[in-house]
Amino acid sequence: MFHLFVAILCLILVVVSKFVQLVPQNVEITLMIISIIAFIRYVIERETQKFELIIQNAKESEMKDKSVANKGITKQIIAFREDRQMFPGFCDFYVVLESGEEIILSTSKPLIINKLKQAKEKMVIYYIEGIIVDVESFGEDKNL
Repeated sequence: MFHLFVAILCLILVVVSKFVQLVPQNVEITLMIISIIAFIRYVIERETQKFELIIQNAKESEMKDKSVANKGITKQIIAFREDRQMFPGFCDFYVVLESGEEIILSTSKPLIINKLKQAKEKMVIYYIEGIIVDVESFGEDKNL
């Protein structure tokens, strides 16, 4: 918020200096540059805060009980390369469900990552808002 305040303050000083006309032009230009830089810093801070909130929400979703999650039977699972992560620390999977739905799901749980990477059979996958809560072999849960 500080950077936004600085950006607005510098713009106000530029406008006031136009009316007073005692301020040299190089000072006005400097104030405009400071204002632009401060605004850019403000935007970066806001986006960083949003990203951290998204990661926090993803971690919270991962800890929810699978009874409240959506579930589906996988038809195909493809792991994304590790350099193509949507969230740092999460592994992303392209999942095709038997219903024909194609979704991208993420998880940071090593046990689930290993199960999905080594899956040679159909899996029951539990997910909430694009985050994998749990997976099971298809034979373990027959009431879908």
